[in-house]
Amino acid sequence: MASPEQVEVFNPWGSTLVTLGFLLIFLGVALVMIGFLLNIWSFGQQRVEGGRTEGGAVIIIGPFPIILASSERVAKTLLLLSIVLVILLIVLFFALPMLLRRVATPG
Repeated sequence: MASPEQVEVFNPWGSTLVTLGFLLIFLGVALVMIGFLLNIWSFGQQRVEGGRTEGGAVIIIGPFPIILASSERVAKTLLLLSIVLVILLIVLFFALPMLLRRVATPG
């Protein structure tokens, strides 16, 4: 039987990666909520001013973006954003394991 001094208690909040993960999730939820509210506000503003509403969506399957848009201008913008996102994801896919190995190895 182990003495009280020898018992280690697992503290998930002591891990930097766990804390970083929760912060990123919180940031993502906050950004989605802000975007939703801004979308509602801009829709109301366009109704008052008589403007035209444009929209679009991107579905990324693997490295291939599928773009749905109401105009060519929106499609080009979404294509540019999706290319930047895919490049960022590929860089993180290869760079993150190297960074984690560097952090995990002492010295």
